[in-house]
Amino acid sequence: MLCQICEIARGIEWKCLDCDLLMCQKCKEKIHPKFKLANEHKIVHIKDVGHKEVQVSSFEEEIHFGDIKCTDHSNQTCCMYCKLCDKLVCVQCVIKTHKSHVFEEIRSGYSFKKENLRKHTLTMKKQEEILTNEIGKLEKIQENNKIQYIEVNEKIITHEKAVKDEVEKFTKSVRDGLDKKWDLIQVGTEREIDRVNEMRVKIQERMKKAEDLINIKDGNKFFKNIKDMEISLNEGFQYTAQDKDVKEILPTFVPGKFIQGNFGLLKFNNGSSNDEENPCTKIKLKIGKEYLTTVDTVYRVAHCTDGHI
Repeated sequence: MLCQICEIARGIEWKCLDCDLLMCQKCKEKIHPKFKLANEHKIVHIKDVGHKEVQVSSFEEEIHFGDIKCTDHSNQTCCMYCKLCDKLVCVQCVIKTHKSHVFEEIRSGYSFKKENLRKHTLTMKKQEEILTNEIGKLEKIQENNKIQYIEVNEKIITHEKAVKDEVEKFTKSVRDGLDKKWDLIQVGTEREIDRVNEMRVKIQERMKKAEDLINIKDGNKFFKNIKDMEISLNEGFQYTAQDKDVKEILPTFVPGKFIQGNFGLLKFNNGSSNDEENPCTKIKLKIGKEYLTTVDTVYRVAHCTDGHI
């Protein structure tokens, strides 16, 4: 049996119960003291190994770290976690490129990474809740806009029936103005829902990968994938509404009096009724017939059933 630290010496004499490593006399004196908190580790002679070993939890026993190959020395097995470099290292790494670095047991590095992953998962769950709530708000806005659209449209149709034939052609322009605004809000809302839902799906996928990584039993695969996962998690998340038309309220319809030569207009959320935005205000009256009278002043003109005034 070879020394699990140098993997050269065959004279195994010692075992560190904390590192769970068998070692030769030289590694016990020269290499192991460089491990973090090595002075607190319990090292026993090989002949005393037995009931004195400290057993780890049944869950952690399922995860094996003894066969993780070093990424820099393919013929070596990783024995420690370098906290400074944030990577697993073998004995050659410790001796050659990681001198004076702070080391921890692989199991300790695994526990730290796993706990950090759990924290990020909790954060992602909160982010998912934010997105879900935002989608609920957007859908509520969409529902209210639809009700408002129906009400405004009904008012326009009702008022249209009250005007004379001369102004019927303007009814369509008013309804077109409402439909244009409705379509703009509808498209913007749907686009925002799709965008927010896409963000939620990405969060769910990222959370699923994190959960899968948490439950992985292969230490080699865990450390192989944790780096990319951490980079993905550090990208953060922030939702900002981008479409200005999403939360804009549909205009209301303000009926005009028949004698005013004004069919009505669309009243927008800001209270404006700009002629350029309301083609219905372009109605103009013109003289159809002229009448001569000896009366000095005319106070009222009435329309008779036979067509005369």
